[in-house]
Amino acid sequence: MQLFTIIKNRSIEARSISAIGYPSPEEVSPVLTGSSFTKRRRRFATPTSLPVLTFAGLIIIGTALLLLPVAADPPLPAIDALFTATSVVCVTGLVVVDTGSRLSLFGQWVVMILIQCGGLGIMTFSTVLILLLGGRFSLTSRSVIHDTFTFEPSAKPVQV
Repeated sequence: MQLFTIIKNRSIEARSISAIGYPSPEEVSPVLTGSSFTKRRRRFATPTSLPVLTFAGLIIIGTALLLLPVAADPPLPAIDALFTATSVVCVTGLVVVDTGSRLSLFGQWVVMILIQCGGLGIMTFSTVLILLLGGRFSLTSRSVIHDTFTFEPSAKPVQV
């Protein structure tokens, strides 16, 4: 009984089963055993981990910016900067320090930018999630989304 196997140089060779026994996996298919099929490279950012990594990155950047001496008159403790950045990015509105009096103009700008990035991230990820789950937007919903993300100044001022 003859068995045709593919060896490493990818040539076909006839061998007897009784003489050699069963072929090794490398002989049968070097493509599946020695290549990236078995040694899959793990991706760092998968679609499921992307929202978590994005929010974590924003929180780390925000914490680092709030820890700068220029961000607050007496510099913030690390735990207060971390809590403020986390709260701002997640758009919960909880703060440990008074933003208007304790933070400088730079610190207030950092907080404002983090609020915008966090809110935009939440809206973007929720919209993508709806689309991935097969949901469809009605014409009214599409119109609201279009009006939200576009700005067209009116030609004439409206009198009230």
